[in-house]
Amino acid sequence: CWDLVDAVKFLGKDNEGRLIIIEVVQDHETYRIINLYCPNGEGERIKFLKQLWKWCSGVKNCFLVGDFNICLTKMDRAQQERHKKDASRTELINLMEQNSLVDIWRILHPNKCQFSRRQVVLGELKQVFLALLHPRVWAGTVEAKRPLETSN
Repeated sequence: CWDLVDAVKFLGKDNEGRLIIIEVVQDHETYRIINLYCPNGEGERIKFLKQLWKWCSGVKNCFLVGDFNICLTKMDRAQQERHKKDASRTELINLMEQNSLVDIWRILHPNKCQFSRRQVVLGELKQVFLALLHPRVWAGTVEAKRPLETSN
């Protein structure tokens, strides 16, 4: 697998183990991959998401992947659960809009309810693991995926 990548560069991380940023070069294109684990609390999550702006702004091939600890849409939680107002959701949506990032899961499955986490104690079902990327990169991943789909 590593022979597909020309170079990998470590850019940074935080002290709490919630964030790691690398850049990968493949075929003369640089891709920034930001893996994250957002805090559970709304206020802490807002602060955390605000710090991502410096890593995303102006980067044309940016991937944000990980546990965002927030549901983007009502489709991302079980129907019986309330979709609570959350200012960190607004912060994430602003980050996505300003950096032209899309939720790849929601594009692939616009009407599907499936959940990445089940909290047994609270009995909640939620989609909190997200893969956000620029549509230009998305177009490349669709092209890369097609041969795999036809070979099955």
